[in-house]
Amino acid sequence: MGLKKKTHETSTLCGVDACLIIYGSSSDEHLVEPLFWPSNPEEVKSIIKRINLGNSSMHRAQILKSSSLGLSC
Repeated sequence: MGLKKKTHETSTLCGVDACLIIYGSSSDEHLVEPLFWPSNPEEVKSIIKRINLGNSSMHRAQILKSSSLGLSC
């Protein structure tokens, strides 16, 4: 699949963690099993967890910055 290859290349060339989750339904409206890259579900969960932790840290930093300026979020 082209998207998996491009995600792997981008991750490797840029030295960043990346994951790809593709899901949807088939033409007859039956659910299709999602495709993951990396193929190890635990590695995907780990990447998502790091992203969520980073986002919450960024949000806390924005709140602290706003409160020190007297702004509300």
